[in-house]
Amino acid sequence: MLRKIRKTDKRAISEMVAYVILISIALGLAVGVYSYWSVLVNIAKSPLDCKEGTSVSLENYSCDDVLQIITLKIKNTGRFDVDGIIAKFGEDPNKEPVSVFDPFPIIGAPGHFSFDLKTGESKEAKFKRSNSFSSDYIKVVEIQPFVIMDKRKVVCTNSVIKEPLSNPDCKVK
Repeated sequence: MLRKIRKTDKRAISEMVAYVILISIALGLAVGVYSYWSVLVNIAKSPLDCKEGTSVSLENYSCDDVLQIITLKIKNTGRFDVDGIIAKFGEDPNKEPVSVFDPFPIIGAPGHFSFDLKTGESKEAKFKRSNSFSSDYIKVVEIQPFVIMDKRKVVCTNSVIKEPLSNPDCKVK
């Protein structure tokens, strides 16, 4: 009789080991799936944007119809430094400006002008007319600052300004 009890105990131990292994595998898979999804949710949840209080303003502008260049004098009116601007130009103040001009001299992407603009500073950004601009006159400009965070260009979506240009002679033919 003593022998039968030992056999039963061994079987019970092997069943217990199987259950422990099965539960360990299930818990390992659950931890892996949770880790994977939490990383994905964090990436999707936190879009990069500039700090609140980042802003620029258009102090002045001038147009050179011979060289086809528009010069914008940009002032950092925010609380944080700005690394550049994205400018779009339009011919109708009632519509959204969509034309991007090349920075002058041509450095970087169309419409993007990079400079280090400290708080309270003003700098000039020059843009050369692109061939896609159908009108001779610029009537509106949209300016959006950007900053460099972790070696990536982060566009300030809450700091876009749209300025109608009051000078009727702003011609870049």
